[in-house]
Amino acid sequence: MIAPQKKIARLAHGERSMFAVGVVVCLTLFGLGGGLFVSRDRANRSQAETEAAAVTAALDAARASFAEEARQMAERLPEPMALARRQTDGPVHVPGADAYIIDLAKDFSAATSENPQLSGALSAAAPLAADPVPSDAPLRGRLSEREAASPWASPRTAIAFPNGRAAFISLTPNVSAAGAGLAFLAVRPIDAALLASLARAADTQRLEIVPATAAPAEGATAPLAASPDGRAFLLAWRAQRPGEMIVESVAWLLISFALFFAAFTVAHARRVTEEAVVDEAETFEAAGQDPLTGLPNRSMFTRLLESELDRVRRTVNEHGAAVLYLDCDRFQEINDSCGRDAGDKLLAALGLRLGNLLRASGRLARFEGDEFAILQTDVVGPRDAEMLARKIIDAMAEPFDIDDRQIYVGLSVGIALCPQDADTADELMRRADVALYRAKNEGRNRYSFFEQKLGDQMRMRKVVEDDLRTAIEAGALLLQYQPIMDISGKRMVGVESLVRWPHPEHGLISPANFITLAEECDLILPLGDWVLRRALADMRLWPGLKVAVNVSAVQFRQKDFGDRIERLLQETGIEPERLELELTESVLLSDADAAEDAMINLRAMGIRLALDDFGTGYSSLIYLRRFAFDKIKIDKSFLESLESAGEGAIIVHSIVHLGRALGLTVTAEGVESADQHRFLQALGCHELQGYLFSKPVSAAEITRRLRLQESGAEQNRAVA
Repeated sequence: MIAPQKKIARLAHGERSMFAVGVVVCLTLFGLGGGLFVSRDRANRSQAETEAAAVTAALDAARASFAEEARQMAERLPEPMALARRQTDGPVHVPGADAYIIDLAKDFSAATSENPQLSGALSAAAPLAADPVPSDAPLRGRLSEREAASPWASPRTAIAFPNGRAAFISLTPNVSAAGAGLAFLAVRPIDAALLASLARAADTQRLEIVPATAAPAEGATAPLAASPDGRAFLLAWRAQRPGEMIVESVAWLLISFALFFAAFTVAHARRVTEEAVVDEAETFEAAGQDPLTGLPNRSMFTRLLESELDRVRRTVNEHGAAVLYLDCDRFQEINDSCGRDAGDKLLAALGLRLGNLLRASGRLARFEGDEFAILQTDVVGPRDAEMLARKIIDAMAEPFDIDDRQIYVGLSVGIALCPQDADTADELMRRADVALYRAKNEGRNRYSFFEQKLGDQMRMRKVVEDDLRTAIEAGALLLQYQPIMDISGKRMVGVESLVRWPHPEHGLISPANFITLAEECDLILPLGDWVLRRALADMRLWPGLKVAVNVSAVQFRQKDFGDRIERLLQETGIEPERLELELTESVLLSDADAAEDAMINLRAMGIRLALDDFGTGYSSLIYLRRFAFDKIKIDKSFLESLESAGEGAIIVHSIVHLGRALGLTVTAEGVESADQHRFLQALGCHELQGYLFSKPVSAAEITRRLRLQESGAEQNRAVA
């Protein structure tokens, strides 16, 4: 078998060769792509220049054509009309044309504000009149053959902006003796029709006139003229882009090759990565390191701990060691919401932060998943381990920046000390794990030291896991009943069923010691079914007596819970109104809507519902307003504090009056003294339950007491 180091070296050599090939291919693709885009830009630029020259030529041709038209129009003027300017005070308009006969000496300086169109034309033509040489030399050459036979000289043309709109201006002077000093002024707007004609002549797309400051970034332009206010204007259009055709015809070949090479590279990289991960994991495992964080793994931590314990045994001072087990609170929720990649980054960042906290005071290791462990050295007493645990929990108050998001994470810490708790590595780690279990059960984001009773709880958990299922299946449990009395304390109006477990080795185990563990071990459903069946069977012996059964949140959340109860009631023939289900707030917390629907269905059957331990939760008043309860049970902790704290009496007083105002039956639990009884009587509490009247007893004892109660009632009726 090839050593991991040699395999990694072989992979590295192959990757270097692949890297060289990739560089060559990438440079080639880059060069071809760059050349392609240079060719595209060059073709586009050449086309734009060609179109600009064509537009300019078309503009010059249109201007020359307009000058010729203006000259022909002047030559066709009747002589009297040409001389009519002598007898008028201002320019003479030529009918049917945008043209005028003007006096060069008088009309440019005369006020023409009454005719804005004429005023703009005169202003635009003024520079032409001031120039003795025709402004268009080529045009003058074309028209020179006709000058000898015509009284009208070569026209002078320009592009101007009379009244703010672009137009051709033509000024044709009269050089005959009779018309000396007169001129023919013609105007042709450069409108949409003319622009369309220019576009057709230049074989371009639609032309438009735009200010030079607003020239389009990607369009082509040709100079036009300047307006009277000094702003330059351009002819603009969208030039054809033959370069895009070049790109479209060639680029797909380059893209296809690039995609093929990329796919090949990804496949190769994935294969190499998988091999590298396996080899790296083997290397880390051989070195005793966690591959994600680089921290010691469990096997290395165990070796370090054994070495430290040997040192502790050899020393004569009081310095010991401590093992701290750390576990992220609800890390799976972070994985589910942010993804596993973010979870791995979080674990790496967490390891770095914990390592910075420890510095030289211990060794940090990662076992698996979100589990970490710390070996703290030179520990004088529990105070040293407690200070470190506090620092760790405080450090978690700052969020972790993972993939542009802030993630908060809490840590639960379990602590075991050497030599106080154990002096072997396996036992010390086991007890630190037990302490961690306690920290999680007590609310998370906290630390907990190992205590002997924790070990007892763990042993009890083992007992529950191993023996409770067998006890349920064999019917080896015991159901007892505690009487519920009326306010006088003399008449039993109901009972509460309480399950007990007579274990052959551990004696009678109370529900407080195994109900929670049964929920964690997935045994609460068969246990709850057994209690319901047994309670309903016993109810047949007690006509008219109500029986209360406690229901766990796990039971209540089962979709077929109501159907099972209805089926049991039909099998036993028990009236539904005699069955009372006691619920706690935990039943309502996870899914209030589903709980409300289930409660509505149960009450529709006639079953009564009681809110147990009222006043100890967070939102009991909200629950009373929303959910249809028939009864509230005052938690016994309030009665215990009646003598020691005055606020206990105030709370009980408030609960009783609240329940009565809402039309609910109010039952007080934990009544143990006559003073408590009298106090509750004065408040108007409906029902009482507690050791003052009876401890939990067997079903046979309840039957006996009912008979005595019925016989006593008959005697009272007889006396009456």
